[in-house]
Amino acid sequence: MKKFRDYPDSIPLGLLSKKTKRVMKLTLILSLLTVFNLFATETYSQFTKITLKLEDVKISDALKEIENLSELFFLYSPKLIDVERKVNIDAENEPIKDILSNIFDQCCPR
Repeated sequence: MKKFRDYPDSIPLGLLSKKTKRVMKLTLILSLLTVFNLFATETYSQFTKITLKLEDVKISDALKEIENLSELFFLYSPKLIDVERKVNIDAENEPIKDILSNIFDQCCPR
């Protein structure tokens, strides 16, 4: 028994207008360029280096200091991270990602 359908299984590309095809091609090209560009560039935290020397400070204060010295902004939940824990940071001209790794290795070893 054949099923009756009111709609076609697919829309042939011949039925689409030239303008619609052009918009679809342009959207695809721009999307691909954006994706390739994201993979090709380094991020801000990978190449930015800062000098930071803090002793016996809370993690929340250390993150605020990194925010003041850089263009980064941190969002975190105190329920997930013990931001009241004290850490020591002695970093001279180090990438931010390495400083953050050291902070969280001190407070929360894996």
